[in-house]
Amino acid sequence: MEETSNKAKGDAFEEFAKRSLEAYLDQTLEHPEPIDGHKFDLATPDKSIIVECKCLEWTVSGNVPNGKINNLNEAVSWLTKVASATQKILCLKRSVHPLKKESLAEYFVRTSKFLPDSKIIVIEIDDEGITRKLTH
Repeated sequence: MEETSNKAKGDAFEEFAKRSLEAYLDQTLEHPEPIDGHKFDLATPDKSIIVECKCLEWTVSGNVPNGKINNLNEAVSWLTKVASATQKILCLKRSVHPLKKESLAEYFVRTSKFLPDSKIIVIEIDDEGITRKLTH
């Protein structure tokens, strides 16, 4: 049995998120050229909305995935640096903790030191494409 690589999972989620977000935002999204030195996953043609997609999951044991949280903090940092965008979105795949029933996105929003001042919108998408906004 062949396992799907993390890159393949991420690419598949990005395409799934693109379709879900286009419907949710009523906007066309594309894969943009680098903006301010970073290759963001998605953006509107006018770059007024910029999106970073992350297909991250809780660890099998349910422990806090510190490396993944660092990855999310890095994405927030890149989004924060873009002055030209009017909306900055961190889009996460819904992954629910096996015991606590809290999603990784909910955990990140609850524990993040960077989000309150960043004006970044965190959106979570489940396997059915249902989109849920977790921040203002």
